[in-house]
Amino acid sequence: MTDGVPGRIQAQFERMRALARSADLSARNERVSAWCLAEQLDHVTKVTLSVVNVLGNPDAPRLDGGINVLGRLVLWLNWIPRGVGKSPSRLRGAPAVAADLDGAIGRLTAAFDALPFDALRASRVPVVRHPRFGSLTPPQALRFLEVHTHHHLKIIDDMLRT
Repeated sequence: MTDGVPGRIQAQFERMRALARSADLSARNERVSAWCLAEQLDHVTKVTLSVVNVLGNPDAPRLDGGINVLGRLVLWLNWIPRGVGKSPSRLRGAPAVAADLDGAIGRLTAAFDALPFDALRASRVPVVRHPRFGSLTPPQALRFLEVHTHHHLKIIDDMLRT
């Protein structure tokens, strides 16, 4: 197990996999979210795999600019406000069955575990573009993944609690 942010992200993957295997994936709580549990998990998987694919690409182009004030604030606070952001259509959650989510989370976990974490920690070159936060360096991108996944797991917890 990797320590720090990667270790916490791996623990989040384990939680996602447990939810995919045991929760009612069609469960919906409109007071909390318009998405059902499966859509929440599918979205997190898509976003995370999108970032992991960039981080795992040694030829990823350097991006201009850097992280903006909003991005810094979100990473510092470990908090994304609910209902404010809108996902790009390719990353929106879709209904899915347990086997599909379990397989997708498994593929995501394998791709994540293959990342060169030492090199990523040392890199200060922005390579991940975020539509609201600007261009992220690998350490910022990993931190974003942790915060983003935490955000959606909290939504799922609220959906299951009420």
